Amino acid sequence: ETHWTHMGRSEYSERLDREMADFCRGADLLVCDSQYTDAEYEKKRGWGHSRWRDTVALAISAEVKRLALFHHDPERADDAVDGIVAEALEFLGKSGSRLDCFAAREGQTVAL
Repeated sequence: ETHWTHMGRSEYSERLDREMADFCRGADLLVCDSQYTDAEYEKKRGWGHSRWRDTVALAISAEVKRLALFHHDPERADDAVDGIVAEALEFLGKSGSRLDCFAAREGQTVAL
């Protein structure tokens, strides 16, 4: 599923989602908050951070070229971040998207 909302389904939240996708549309690189897994989000909804799945769905909807998953949970180990990237790539594969997705890392340089 590529529909995503922060506040649940409503006309207002769906309009905000469309506006966000329009703002990001066609970007060469989208660096976007991806702090939570689905399970974490259930406990922390409204804390001001996004699920990686919603971030990937935004990138697909906005037809961006590359996505850097950013703002990882500070207690998440590198191998767990790698696991989220693997899940994101699987999600992308199932959606048919050719989006380049990776985890942003401290000190990383990205050529555009």
